[in-house]
Amino acid sequence: MSAMKIKQLVYISKATAPFTSASLKDLTDLANANNAKLNVTGCMAYSAGYFLQLLEGNAETVDSLYRKIAKDTRHKGTKLLLEATVDEDRRLFGKWFMSSFNVDTTVDFPQELKQSMTDIINDRTAIVPVHRLFMEFRKYLGK
Repeated sequence: MSAMKIKQLVYISKATAPFTSASLKDLTDLANANNAKLNVTGCMAYSAGYFLQLLEGNAETVDSLYRKIAKDTRHKGTKLLLEATVDEDRRLFGKWFMSSFNVDTTVDFPQELKQSMTDIINDRTAIVPVHRLFMEFRKYLGK
C-alpha cells in the first residue's frame, strides 16, 4: 500500500500594515484554530513586512485555503513560490497547525538564512532554497 500524499504550498506576500509581535501571535493563533479544523499544518515567517508561509495537507483543502488567504486584506501581492506533492510522513510541521516567528527579531538566526529570506522577498534566487529554509525554521520552533 502506498503512503498517503499531501500537498505542500509556499507563498510570499507583503503585509498591508506592519505586524508587531502581538499582532503576529494573534494571527498565528487564529490560523492555528482554523487550520486545526482542516488538518492543515504549516509555518509563517515574517520579515521586513513580508510573510513567507508554508501550508501542508490535503491538496483540495490546501488549494481552497490558499485561495481564501490570497483574498485576505492583511496582505497583498500574494505570489505562489512552490507546490509539491509529498508523502504524509514528509510533513514538515506536523506538530503545529500553524507556527510562526519573526526572522528579523530572532537573535541567533543564521545570516545565510536571513539573506535567503531577503533574496526571496526581492524576487532573487536565494542561497538557501525555500523548502530547506522551512526545514531550518523548524529547528527554531523546537521540532
